[in-house]
Amino acid sequence: MVLVEAMSFGLPIIASNVGGIPEIIEDGKNGLLVSPASAEALAEAIEKLIEDKQLREKLKWQALYRYNRLPDFEESFERLFYEELKK
Repeated sequence: MVLVEAMSFGLPIIASNVGGIPEIIEDGKNGLLVSPASAEALAEAIEKLIEDKQLREKLKWQALYRYNRLPDFEESFERLFYEELKK
């Protein structure tokens, strides 16, 4: 949920390439993915965002676009909860 919230604010995201994260973040498109537990990769990604304003803007707008195309989590949760209550 933290990634989705960050996307809703148009923040450039740097995340580890693990679990379900690559399903939300596309490396170089709406965020940057780095190898897990690699301080060097994380430092390089941070440096890249600091130095490249154009990349920051691209990631920002693509994150907002992706966020607006995600299903409504609150609505999905309520529907799931309602279905569980009916059982």
